[in-house]
Amino acid sequence: MPNSFYSLEQYSCQDHHVVAAIRFNPRHSIFAGHFPGQPVVPGVCMVQIVKQLALRALGRENMLLSQAHQLKFLQLIVPEQEALIDIDLKLKAEGNVYAVQASFVKAGTALFKMSGVFTALL
Repeated sequence: MPNSFYSLEQYSCQDHHVVAAIRFNPRHSIFAGHFPGQPVVPGVCMVQIVKQLALRALGRENMLLSQAHQLKFLQLIVPEQEALIDIDLKLKAEGNVYAVQASFVKAGTALFKMSGVFTALL
């Protein structure tokens, strides 16, 4: 998954349970605007990473976030200060609809939690 915003350092998937680790690129241009002089990872980008990992796990090309039951941004993610971010992602399939539970954790501290539904595009 080539991407200059983050690198996927570890990835495993078994029975729709993804365990991954990512590293953000603090020199990516998005951080110049979010926020100048005090860069933090945008929440929408965290949701996009969950989507990308779900697509990879499911072997799909595209899905839409159709419901977001819970989005908790618990800690700011500062790209200059963060080493690896661990991601735990669980998917439950019902037809073309996938319930998702995801969390981003660093050194045992929860940074982001998400519970929602993705719908596969046919």
